[in-house]
Amino acid sequence: MFQDYALFPNITAEKKICFTQKEKNKEEVTKLMRLLNLETLKDQHPIKLSGGQKQRVPLAHPLAAKPNLLLQDEHLSTLNWEMRTSLQQEILKAHEFLNSATLLVSHDISEVFKLASSVLVLKNGIIVKSGKPEEVFKLKKQECNNILEYL
Repeated sequence: MFQDYALFPNITAEKKICFTQKEKNKEEVTKLMRLLNLETLKDQHPIKLSGGQKQRVPLAHPLAAKPNLLLQDEHLSTLNWEMRTSLQQEILKAHEFLNSATLLVSHDISEVFKLASSVLVLKNGIIVKSGKPEEVFKLKKQECNNILEYL
């Protein structure tokens, strides 16, 4: 997934999402659009979409191809807190829908706690730490509870 939206002005949301499918399956696309609250926007062009809607379309786009691995590189960093938390919920739904792995790059610890089941810390391309978020960040139980309450 791209940090910018990578949307084309002449392609509707539905066509953008369908684009990655080798064998076009409109029923699967409809399910995915429903899951990500995009079904009423299927015929809309990017200029008519809000920032959050523009973010959901590129999330649905690769998911339509049912990848084994999804790479998300700080793709929520440009959004306000409310939209970020909303889209984090959408990402969790998408994980359940696909049952696939996601490699998430983030500098937001609350986002890591919300979305990650395990964390890798890289330094110069080498894994220097790995484990569950609370283990990697060596947080005390109360600090973890505070973060989880915040989410």
